[in-house]
Amino acid sequence: MKHLTTNQLLNKKENAIKAISQCYPLSEELLKKYQSIWDWEGISDNHLIDWNITLLEKYQNRLLWKEGRFLNFNTSLPWSPELIRKFIHSKKWTWDDFIGQEQIFQEPELLALCLPEWNKNARQYLKTSLSPDTDLGMYKYFEHVKWADDAETWAPETIEKIENMHWDLFSGVEGFPWTVEFIEKHKNRLDWKRLSWNGGLPWNLEFIKQFKDKWDWNWMSYDIPWTIEIIDAFKDHINWNSISNEDKIDFLPELATKYPDKVQWAYPNIDFGSWEGTFSGAINSEQLLWTPEFYQKMKLSVEAFFLKMEEEWNRDLEYDTIDLVGEEGERVYWTYFAKGNNWSVDFFSLLLQKEKEDNIATIDWNLICEYSKNLWTDDFIEKHQEKLKNNLGSLVENMNFPWDKYKGLFLPYCSKYEISRLAGNVAFTVSIAFLKKYKDDIDWWSFSRRTDLEFDILEAFADSIDWTVLTQSKEISIELLQKFPKYVSWNLLSSRNDLDFSKMDLDLPWYWDRVFACNKHLKLSHYLDEHTLLAFLNEQSSLPLPNRF
Repeated sequence: MKHLTTNQLLNKKENAIKAISQCYPLSEELLKKYQSIWDWEGISDNHLIDWNITLLEKYQNRLLWKEGRFLNFNTSLPWSPELIRKFIHSKKWTWDDFIGQEQIFQEPELLALCLPEWNKNARQYLKTSLSPDTDLGMYKYFEHVKWADDAETWAPETIEKIENMHWDLFSGVEGFPWTVEFIEKHKNRLDWKRLSWNGGLPWNLEFIKQFKDKWDWNWMSYDIPWTIEIIDAFKDHINWNSISNEDKIDFLPELATKYPDKVQWAYPNIDFGSWEGTFSGAINSEQLLWTPEFYQKMKLSVEAFFLKMEEEWNRDLEYDTIDLVGEEGERVYWTYFAKGNNWSVDFFSLLLQKEKEDNIATIDWNLICEYSKNLWTDDFIEKHQEKLKNNLGSLVENMNFPWDKYKGLFLPYCSKYEISRLAGNVAFTVSIAFLKKYKDDIDWWSFSRRTDLEFDILEAFADSIDWTVLTQSKEISIELLQKFPKYVSWNLLSSRNDLDFSKMDLDLPWYWDRVFACNKHLKLSHYLDEHTLLAFLNEQSSLPLPNRF
């Protein structure tokens, strides 16, 4: 960014004052001289001021102490027991105003002062909780707050000294430096349901074994770093529905091979009490590859699973039933509801054969067209092109289909809607000629979500592109911003901390004030010299004050 000028500041007077108030390392002299024009909300949130108790006292009636996250969450204050007591006594703060403030958890003296006070009213939020047996009450506000790196040396003693400690609620606080010794010492005080789903515990095989008779196994399955050794040791205790989720484990093939009768192969996708007609779960996991050989090993287990679970699922549904039937009411095989994203060509052929021999539907072509990854060989496409043409609405969404190779075969059969969807598919290379031909049919919102848009296309269709969507893309680059500054949504872009605006040799005439307020890479003092700042402030101080002052 280029240096800011006095004119830029004057063109956005009020916003300039806000940005300077919040983002500039103001001295005590500047605070005093221009106190009538500062935005004190921004001042209260300024982490670059060299705060001290005298300064806080001097401007205590201008500062915002707790209306949101201002002084009470300003980590640059000289936090100490003296500071907290002083301004609680003067009624600027209450004890609750610091709950969740990370600085409190960095010093033993601060925690020893605040936590006993928080503990007094810790249960009040349970009265309105939908799950009071697992809620943490007031402790939920610092459930995930990071404690000091050396907290293990002092935090246990601090907790143990608190009178009438709510050990049940405290059991769910993940940030606390939990140790085997601390848990063993207080095992009869702690709440084991809350403790069981506490991801901050030192989870490993030996730790779980030590307290195996204490755990609530239905709750503990979510955050444990599962290994096959842990599962082997507790296979009859664990919640298989949870660990069968591929997000929790990276060894699903080994797990399925070893425990095919325990794996939860699928769970229905439910929306507001009604079944959407599809399943998620292990059957669609890309860790698995369904081949004829793997299918023969899993066949009886998966069939038994669906037979058993169909009845159980229906007991839990409020407005619908789960019936394994096709669109015309015919009985279908479980594969009919699978995406097919992890099927081999040979497995697909096996299912076609089963469909003929057993007179049961095994394949939903809509799902295959939308999700399949491994089936798209030349032979497969040639053999099944009519099925594919009949399901183009799904096929145009598939980012693994070789669209560039087969666009000549399928594009003539696409409707306007299908053309609009295809244009947003990164597997389909768009050209300027294509975009000109179908400009009025394209869904530009979807198209603007593409991650591979070249400068020549952006330049040719800059007025059609949805720049709000493009601005929020993770793939947006500094180079693109510099090339298309007048189109970019700077208002949204200002909070993008993954972009280093300091590398840009660019003037941001519209939202420069927001950029400095939100972007951690930029320091307003680097782009606003003292001479320009003083010239602007002197101009403002000579003007009539706004009504808010």
